[in-house]
Amino acid sequence: MRKDTWNAIEAMFARFPILRAEAVTYREIDAASQSVGIPFPNDYREFVSRYGGAIVGPHPVFGLRRAEPMGRDESSVVEVIRLQRAKLGLDALITPL
Repeated sequence: MRKDTWNAIEAMFARFPILRAEAVTYREIDAASQSVGIPFPNDYREFVSRYGGAIVGPHPVFGLRRAEPMGRDESSVVEVIRLQRAKLGLDALITPL
């Protein structure tokens, strides 16, 4: 992401810290990526390493942690993928963390 985008996100979370979760390590991100069999893009990895998961504007960004205002369902990217694969009958394509 561009520096001005990161700055805008930082400013938003400085004003509304409740919209972000706790940061995670790249090791956790790699484990999640491997468990779902999907390589995560670099910008996403950076975002999740900084914020864990968040709400940006009206959009949830599912990471590895749940921001407090997020619903209790589908709180992580792994859970979202697990639920979607189950709906499609593809739940055997994910391995537990």
